Amino acid sequence: MEVCLTAAHINDRTPVLALLQQAQQRYPRLGKVLVDKGYRGPLYETVMNRLHIRLQIEQRSQYAKPNQVLSARWVVERAFAWLGRYRRLSKDYEFLPQSSRAFIFLAMTALVLRRLSLL
Repeated sequence: MEVCLTAAHINDRTPVLALLQQAQQRYPRLGKVLVDKGYRGPLYETVMNRLHIRLQIEQRSQYAKPNQVLSARWVVERAFAWLGRYRRLSKDYEFLPQSSRAFIFLAMTALVLRRLSLL
């Protein structure tokens, strides 16, 4: 839906508000976003008050095993694995972040088209 590329030393929570604003402009009916527990705190309230988007925090059950992967987390990790199959995205070959972003959209478009062709 939306991609935001940052330098490795920037925390994941820093660009979230801008990313969600872009996503909301593109998809006005966006109402819920799955996040991990690192997004709790002031950011949660800011997103709820400003953008009226509900952040659903995926938390581990108290009965879950320590090495058990959360269901929503697995979906994200699977998507990263799919992107890693493309040679240009397997390593950071690009000089400009805009090029990397374009190749991510291209790879995801190819994945969706491949799945639609199987229907």
